[in-house]
Amino acid sequence: MEHIPVTDFKVFDEVELETAIAHILKECKDCKEDHTEDCIINVIRSCYEVGLLGDVQPYEGSALQYLMYIKENFPDKSLHIAELYTG
Repeated sequence: MEHIPVTDFKVFDEVELETAIAHILKECKDCKEDHTEDCIINVIRSCYEVGLLGDVQPYEGSALQYLMYIKENFPDKSLHIAELYTG
């Protein structure tokens, strides 16, 4: 996690990143209290977040909680992610 380049200013396709976040959330095992920051799924999702949202977002081991957080904090991005995740 410490090697994720949060100051990298490359431009990425937002739709592709939203799709990637939805896909990686489907891979998550919803480990809740057993969640670890260095889980490969968490690291990949965090990298996508930096490209789409500008920084790593909190994740507590639950895709549903995460989607609610994204909806509250990034409503313009959350709709597409949630549609792809549930679709």
